[in-house]
Amino acid sequence: MKKFIFWLFYLAVSSPIFGQSLVIDSLKTRLQETDLSSFERKELILTIAKRLSRTELPDEAIDYLDKAIEIRDETDSLDPIIYQEYTRNYYLKGDFLKALEPVAKLEKFAVLEEERIHSEAPDGIPTVNERFSAANAYTLIGEVYRKLGDFEKALRYALKSQKLAERLGNQKALANNYNNIAIIYKRLGNLEKAKEFYWKALHLNEELNRPFNIGSNYNNIGLLLIEEMKYDSALIYYQAALKLIESAYGRATIFNNVGHAYFNLQRYDSSEYYHRKAFDIEMKNGFKDQMSLSMINIAGSVKELGRYNESIQLAEEAYTINEQEKNYNLLNSAALVLSNAYEKAGDLKNSLFYFRKHKQYHDSVYNENKQNEILNLQLKFNTAEKERENELLRQKNELNKARIKQQYIIGIVLAIILLLSIWILGLSIKRSKTKQELTVQKLKTEQIQKDFLEKELTFKNRELTNFALQIVERNEFIADVTREIEKWSKNGLSDDVKVKELVKKIKENESINRDQKEFDAHVSSIYESFYNKLEENYSDLTRSEKRLAVLLRLKLSSKEISSILGISPKSVDMSRYRLRKKLELTNEDDLVEMLNQL
Repeated sequence: MKKFIFWLFYLAVSSPIFGQSLVIDSLKTRLQETDLSSFERKELILTIAKRLSRTELPDEAIDYLDKAIEIRDETDSLDPIIYQEYTRNYYLKGDFLKALEPVAKLEKFAVLEEERIHSEAPDGIPTVNERFSAANAYTLIGEVYRKLGDFEKALRYALKSQKLAERLGNQKALANNYNNIAIIYKRLGNLEKAKEFYWKALHLNEELNRPFNIGSNYNNIGLLLIEEMKYDSALIYYQAALKLIESAYGRATIFNNVGHAYFNLQRYDSSEYYHRKAFDIEMKNGFKDQMSLSMINIAGSVKELGRYNESIQLAEEAYTINEQEKNYNLLNSAALVLSNAYEKAGDLKNSLFYFRKHKQYHDSVYNENKQNEILNLQLKFNTAEKERENELLRQKNELNKARIKQQYIIGIVLAIILLLSIWILGLSIKRSKTKQELTVQKLKTEQIQKDFLEKELTFKNRELTNFALQIVERNEFIADVTREIEKWSKNGLSDDVKVKELVKKIKENESINRDQKEFDAHVSSIYESFYNKLEENYSDLTRSEKRLAVLLRLKLSSKEISSILGISPKSVDMSRYRLRKKLELTNEDDLVEMLNQL
């Protein structure tokens, strides 16, 4: 049992967090001593703040920095470091607007240090200030502006830092700058430049054996692979980064990145799992902005998993938090998730409401307000600076006014373009509607014509069939008369009365030949296109075979056809057989049906 307790205590003491805690407690105890000079007390408080910052306790670190800045000493040489630590801790908290307050002071000290370097050794390597690095200060300032979305300033400070790091031979600062410059190029959409600087940073960090920075580079390369939609490759780099990064903020960030990769791979259960891991870390350490982002990410994942009510609850909570904090970027993301979740849940009213909110936060007015807010903060905290900095501030003010004016003009132009687009779209819709109505009317007219033609064809077919049957009847009549005369001749009858009666009947039906010709003319007229198709597809058919095809199409029997054509029914059957062969029909094929389909 004692051995177990010993090993438990040993593991606790050997852990980095526990070790830092012991050191901080020791420093706090020493702070109670009364014989410390102002400089020693100030330096001791600054050291405690640094330790707290490294253990992910930015709020407590800021409290100690407030105590340190109140102590005045002979040189105030520690003030640049204090303002640098202020900036770093607000950065760790994710409160980037608040970080602008110490940034104004920090930049002043960085400029002074840069002037010392240039004046001390214009052409050579100057002495290194062990306490304060202007290169590191510029790097940190650039990071704050990058988080605020001002990439122009971020790149300017990163390049200033790189130039100083190269001048001083500061490899660590140079590696940091390569990484920061790569991130900025990525945000500007220049992926090739970003890739170039990421790999420069990674190689240099590997040479310097800096595990945390190597892990950070792995994470950033993963982000670049996400941009290139190489999600599986990105996951490999993220997992490598997690093995090297131990800080809570860093691990939470990477877990969120892993969640995004799985989301893009449509593995929403894994996406939810990693976003929740990030959220747990952020909640434990009080990272407010990151917590809201993770809640939105979780809401997006569970929405895709079909848990719409849970998604809505999470996104609305994040929306409320960011509405109070006026974090428009996260409000925009939360509104989009809510719009989609409500749509999936069938609540179109709320879906439309949050979609409009989403569009609102995309508006150019928000960008102007954000820039004005940053400008006002800068003006507020730089009023006590000397004339040179006031002039610099005035120039920045003019530049921002020019940008606002430019954006205002762009806004007007965009509004005009939008109105013109709406007008053109309206005309297009109207023309499309008119065209559609004309098309519908044309189709109706064509259908009426088609119906009329079909009725007319049916009538003519019926008329032609009746005509054919009349011819059949007349032919049968002549056949009867012929048989009767032959009968009289055989019996030796030559009664004038009988002969006259037959002559009369024959005269009454003497139009038979004329009717036959008229029938042929009708057939040729009505079935002209049918004749043409027969000629086109079966050019070896004789005129008699074509005529037979028409009579078959009229569905006349062999007996009726034989009467019309003046041949025997057997001859009709033979003609049908020859016609089937020329049409290449099998025994199973229906001749009449085939002719009707032609």
